[in-house]
Amino acid sequence: MTDVALDQLRRWLERFGVSGAHGDTVDELFKTAGMDAVGSLGPAYGSFFLRFGMTAGPAASLDARALGDALRGGLEGVVARGESELAADLARAIAAYSAAVDGGADVAAAASSASHPLFDALAASL
Repeated sequence: MTDVALDQLRRWLERFGVSGAHGDTVDELFKTAGMDAVGSLGPAYGSFFLRFGMTAGPAASLDARALGDALRGGLEGVVARGESELAADLARAIAAYSAAVDGGADVAAAASSASHPLFDALAASL
């Protein structure tokens, strides 16, 4: 499984509509993405990206499993905001991603199997 580098994560954010995110580590990148997303995508996605970054920590890249952990951390942010419909959609997509990774898929293939715009943007960024 290939790691997802910081520049690929930045492209993912841009493809999903979060521009201007910056940072030298995953947590820094997603902190700025979360702040930007509050204005452009709404507070639920802002919370998602903030929690994603907090879960990922000060890494320079993420492997498929660490990415899955960060996605689940992001989901917790959406749940905490009480966004039940988005949380349910993301939970299904994250479960599909995780099942694909557990089956040996790389990040791109696992993201493609998730059937959610967030994961479509991720797959297109790799």
